[in-house]
Amino acid sequence: MRALIIFTILTFVHNTFAKNCLDLLSTFQNKERNVAPVLDVSATYKRLYEIQKQFPEHIKIHKFGTSEGEDLLALNVFHYKDQRKKYRIMISSGVHGNEPMGVITAMNFLETLLKNRDEFKDFEFTFIPMINPTGLIDSTRRTRADIDLNRSFKDGHWVEASSALRELLAKDSDFDMAIDLHGANTKSEFFAIKADEDRGLAREALKSLQKKDLLFPKTEEGERLNEFPGQNGSYTLFSPGETLSQSLGTLKTYYNNLGIPYSYTLEYPGMLKTNKGEKQMPPQRQMKMMTHIVRSLLYSLKKIERTPQSIKKFGPTKPIQVPNTTSAAVK
Repeated sequence: MRALIIFTILTFVHNTFAKNCLDLLSTFQNKERNVAPVLDVSATYKRLYEIQKQFPEHIKIHKFGTSEGEDLLALNVFHYKDQRKKYRIMISSGVHGNEPMGVITAMNFLETLLKNRDEFKDFEFTFIPMINPTGLIDSTRRTRADIDLNRSFKDGHWVEASSALRELLAKDSDFDMAIDLHGANTKSEFFAIKADEDRGLAREALKSLQKKDLLFPKTEEGERLNEFPGQNGSYTLFSPGETLSQSLGTLKTYYNNLGIPYSYTLEYPGMLKTNKGEKQMPPQRQMKMMTHIVRSLLYSLKKIERTPQSIKKFGPTKPIQVPNTTSAAVK
């Protein structure tokens, strides 16, 4: 009975957080006449400071720059004086303004881990929730200066936002994992793009999702193939949902070049397959799927024996076993 009560309370807390995070969204009809979600950036800034006020001993917010007149914020979570946690995680979102569910996922995960601190007692986090605030305000992929920020993290292309993040990371880039949250609005399956070989970490984490929800190779006619490696458009897939890209200028590649051993872009699907064809995927499902994979990546990381050598390149490893206890939440 006690276990049932605790489970019910945690479920209520999670659902309350999810609802509150989704309240940061509104909708508009874009030029393709699709109803698309848009983030209330002002309300999101306000929510972040409310969270800090609620958990002042566990979260610190500081401004590290501006982008087209809007503040760029970094959140340090579970950073305690004279105490370095075993695993350090960077989570960024909002690079593309028309992919607001990345920000919603970051917010949902932030509030969830603050309420479930024992589960994450071995971790400390840095969040960069809105790297492209004007794009998020306008619901456009690019900035108002028509810059794709996810191509600006390289020499000759630095702009205000990417330069500010570069300066922040120059002070501290000693992370074990970096996760950049994105969305593939035209896709109906989830996929993770790794920046380098990762000892099977992403592959194991992705196994916790149902195969029907993961990106597979396809023929030119769109027929799904169960052959790996295989192509789906420009992506080479090595297992369901697992692909690799080292494109210069992207944030995950920049993270990797800084020496962060495990760097990923996660892409939530924008569409949902039904018996009547495809329709837009509900935001709550997108958020649950993304939050689930973030947690699975962290579980996978904990299965790897961290050594000083692993910061430079991979040291000894333990077998990875990803718990599948939360997969039911992503149906």
